[in-house]
Amino acid sequence: MTVQIAALGRTALLIEGTFATAEAVGNFTDLPVVEGSSTFVGLQEHLEPQVMQQFVHDFRDSKMVLGKKSSTLALTSYLAGTGAPVNGLSAVPYLTTTWAQYLLLKTLMGGAYQGSTALNALTVTTGVPTTTNVPITTNHGTNFALAGSAYAVVLPNGTIEAREILSFSASAVVPKVAHSVAPATGAQVYWPTTFYLVEGTSANLGSLQFLCEGVEAGDEFSLYGGQGTLAVDITTGQIAKMSAQIQGASWARSTLRTFTAPTSIPGFSPISNVASELIIGSGAAGVSLVNAAAQTRNLVPHSQSTWTPGMAVTPITSPEGLLSSNCIGYKRARGRAITGSFVTYGDDGNATATWHGADANRYDYSINQQIGMTTAGIVLLTAPTVQISAAPARSDANGLYGLTVNWAGRNDAAVTRDDAATTAAAVGRSAFRIHVW
Repeated sequence: MTVQIAALGRTALLIEGTFATAEAVGNFTDLPVVEGSSTFVGLQEHLEPQVMQQFVHDFRDSKMVLGKKSSTLALTSYLAGTGAPVNGLSAVPYLTTTWAQYLLLKTLMGGAYQGSTALNALTVTTGVPTTTNVPITTNHGTNFALAGSAYAVVLPNGTIEAREILSFSASAVVPKVAHSVAPATGAQVYWPTTFYLVEGTSANLGSLQFLCEGVEAGDEFSLYGGQGTLAVDITTGQIAKMSAQIQGASWARSTLRTFTAPTSIPGFSPISNVASELIIGSGAAGVSLVNAAAQTRNLVPHSQSTWTPGMAVTPITSPEGLLSSNCIGYKRARGRAITGSFVTYGDDGNATATWHGADANRYDYSINQQIGMTTAGIVLLTAPTVQISAAPARSDANGLYGLTVNWAGRNDAAVTRDDAATTAAAVGRSAFRIHVW
């Protein structure tokens, strides 16, 4: 007998081609997970026939019958950048079949947008960049931009500022929220991968298959037909993480194989919530978010910020489900797609009055949290239209006077409403988006 260390293991995934159908081992991509965080549980119902007996503890001809199977997988991964943001010179370097974060986010959120190949993306020399209009190399707008997608541009101080796109043309982008300063002519522009929510009304949601292995012989399980929820951990000063709670339609013991670590993890550059900022976008008079102009930039000093995605799923149950699952797919559950809060500093009466007034008057804002501001990795979290959802309350901000502001999101109100079943429409109305460079 060889006793193994529990912290060692491997978690790999893929997007299923057919729901709850076993895939070849070579098709899986290793997911970087926090050590000791991946917990697989295989469930098998055992049903009591309850045949009437004559003795209290007798169960003759009444062995339990195996019922439906299901499974769960809890894990914590990283909300990481790619370490090589796309400058438009070539196609997106991270293939959708080998970038683990892409596979996870695209399936749980529903959609991903990356644009197409073009020439090197620079702010053009013939244009005059401003805080609310960024000229770019011709054709980049039509190749990469969508309303609700994003871009990032190098500022004169050397940092990179990321913004969602309000509108675009072939040779310019208008940010949803104004930049802090105007980019300089010739500054580099980068394009992200944008993850967005889909309705899932025209088809069932996609599903994931996981391979969970430990070093211990026999500690090898496959989860089939996985979907679930996502949580974000962006603690100030710590490595940005995300966790997932996956429900599986079924599971199986995997074929025994030798445990081997991946040689590399493509598109994986962890970032800490240090060089970061929380931006609140406001419309005219702080009342409405309008499609005609970029929103006012309001930098909010804060001691903590929370993002709580709410994209729950509902299993479609039916006895023809494969592998004794009684499940044939998943649909999106009704509810708020995103909620959150931040603790800002109540440094004077005006600050407190501002947030209480925003609550009382039901003002609309956008919440934009950028993590990382260099090419080592950038992630931009956005809730494009939110309302303050509770009366702001005094709280402790690391020993200082703070104010907790809670908010709840809804579909983007700044982008022109489009109900078409297209990528552009889905990106534009999404109530929560994650952009990764």
